[in-house]
Amino acid sequence: MPAVSIAGEPQQTRVLVTISAQDDGSGVKTIYYSSDQTRYQQYTGPFMIDPSQVATIAAFADDNAANRSVAVSYAVPRVPSITGPANLTLNTAPNEINCGTVVADNSLGDPTASSDSAGTVTIIRTGVPPGNLFPVGTTSIVYTATDSDGLIATATQTVTVVDRTPPTVICPGAVVVLLPISSAASSMAVS
Repeated sequence: MPAVSIAGEPQQTRVLVTISAQDDGSGVKTIYYSSDQTRYQQYTGPFMIDPSQVATIAAFADDNAANRSVAVSYAVPRVPSITGPANLTLNTAPNEINCGTVVADNSLGDPTASSDSAGTVTIIRTGVPPGNLFPVGTTSIVYTATDSDGLIATATQTVTVVDRTPPTVICPGAVVVLLPISSAASSMAVS
């Protein structure tokens, strides 16, 4: 009677599923598999699945002597979940000269992530400008959660900086224009 095994190899946001069978007697004739209890189909080689769409793979095999193995199942590891901090809209400080504003890490907030994997979830943040000086406009920060299975998920936070510094006008010093004595002009264009 054939013995069947199912293995999954996480590939960032998908899982590569490989099914194998062994029969020391007459040899394996055909392997069949099903995703989430759908109709069984013939296995022809490794395939990718989306863990957010498929929870379980089941498989069995027939050997050349018309024996059928017991069905085995594989619980597909879930992609971690991540929630980014709230989006921020900030104003430049009065009389700001940097055309942006500095946002401290604790003001940006912290994302939360979880996974059904046996290990931990690590989070990496990208997109924060040097010195945490966010320019006027919108900047996107991406948080990437990676679980111990190697699956990843991302969340995005936007930081929008609005320029509230009023413009300043610097006038030149007083301009004195002398008209010729015999002139009838009452005004004169100066550039």
